[in-house]
Amino acid sequence: MRAIDYFDKGAEANPERTAMISSEGSWSYREMRAATEDVARALCAAGLRDQEPAGIYSHNDPRVMSCMLGIMRAGAVWVPINYRNALDANVEYMNYVEMGWLFYHSQFRDSVREIKRRVPSLRGIICLDRDDGENQSLETFTEGGIGMEVPDWGDAYGNPARVCDVFSRRDQRDHAEV
Repeated sequence: MRAIDYFDKGAEANPERTAMISSEGSWSYREMRAATEDVARALCAAGLRDQEPAGIYSHNDPRVMSCMLGIMRAGAVWVPINYRNALDANVEYMNYVEMGWLFYHSQFRDSVREIKRRVPSLRGIICLDRDDGENQSLETFTEGGIGMEVPDWGDAYGNPARVCDVFSRRDQRDHAEV
């Protein structure tokens, strides 16, 4: 089972229970699930390819969780990006995994401009907290997914051929050769 499947089980069992609390407010499982579905629909509407790598470049922001789970819900591969890493290291990693989508906080807009210039595989760049030049805000981006159907990738018995996150393609290859 994927992380999104576990989240959905919690949401089904306790939809009104608090799923997340931050300085900006709190969200129930029902609200968080809706937010993850919005992200997934928007990604699918924008042309997400099956198992395409997608990352999040942000400090601890409540929208990160809905994006991470939305990435998984859409059938993309979540790739963690550490904003504390050197920019060159992140660019190298994004090129290594052939990152297709990047969600980011506007606090990192200068770094993202450089990332965009140096990571040619990026097809979509979405700013978590506001419209940022040519990059849509998460709110604007999710409006583009209204009415879109999202494939259900869930498999309660597991599916070892389906990737849900990547920490290193080298690790993935090493496991595939075993």
